[in-house]
Amino acid sequence: AKIYSVSERKQIKEFSHAVQDSFKDEYFISLNYKRLMTLRPDYGYRNTSLLKDKELRDNTQDGLWFVDIKTGNTKLLFSLDDACKINPTPDFQSAVHKFNHVMISPS
Repeated sequence: AKIYSVSERKQIKEFSHAVQDSFKDEYFISLNYKRLMTLRPDYGYRNTSLLKDKELRDNTQDGLWFVDIKTGNTKLLFSLDDACKINPTPDFQSAVHKFNHVMISPS
């Protein structure tokens, strides 16, 4: 993601994650658009490569990312593995998972 100043006509910041939803000028939440492109190409970015099966099966290092807009610091906020632990069913282990349509609720 890139932040541009319209009045200054220049790029102000650049981040390694894409913006899914943001809260003021404080932070944004991101998800893995490569994963999304692999599993739901109608929502992913077509300029990225597809994930391999091994990458798709890794639910511990992928999920929702928190990005501090001021510092640029990132952290994995909620992994796919975390999501799979909520009301799991037996088929979760063999399924491939993704996040999509994430929205911030500041309340």
